[in-house]
Amino acid sequence: MSARDFKPETWTSTANEALKISIVGENAIQFPPLFTYPIYGESEKIYGYKDLVIHLAFDSIAFKPYVNVKYSAKLEDNDVINVEEKLLSFLPKNDVIVKDEAKWVDSFMEEQKNHSLPDGFKTISEYSLGGEEFVVYKANLIDNYARRMHHRVQIFSLLFIEAANYIDEDDSNWDIFWLLNKKTNS
Repeated sequence: MSARDFKPETWTSTANEALKISIVGENAIQFPPLFTYPIYGESEKIYGYKDLVIHLAFDSIAFKPYVNVKYSAKLEDNDVINVEEKLLSFLPKNDVIVKDEAKWVDSFMEEQKNHSLPDGFKTISEYSLGGEEFVVYKANLIDNYARRMHHRVQIFSLLFIEAANYIDEDDSNWDIFWLLNKKTNS
């Protein structure tokens, strides 16, 4: 390819369009983020890939994260960021499955077999809506399970809350609230 034929726009992706977030369960859903600048920079543009798709998926019960980055071509250029590494730096180390979808499914299915909230999660409210029953739980981040679940979902704050940051988990004043459908436990 000659310099005259090079078209930068074909190598530039909008991060908000490239990132596909999925929650997998009885009724799987996929949706785009509102913001990606905390991960991919203020412009929310990713340079150096053609046909870039970044899959970020979670199961609907244990929220085990899965990442798979796909593209048809990548520029060999020092300015091209590694989009997978960049995303992984915002996810819990050693608790995310990369590329191996079968391993991810096996992993979350195994977790779901024995899934129940530990004693650290206290029921604070129950309600019905649209013929379904829901329970709201509360747990402090000093609880190991609460902290693990928080690690898995905290990226949602960056992707959906303007100017959000990760919290100081060592501050014992932080509580998390978890809303579950009674029937599906998700």
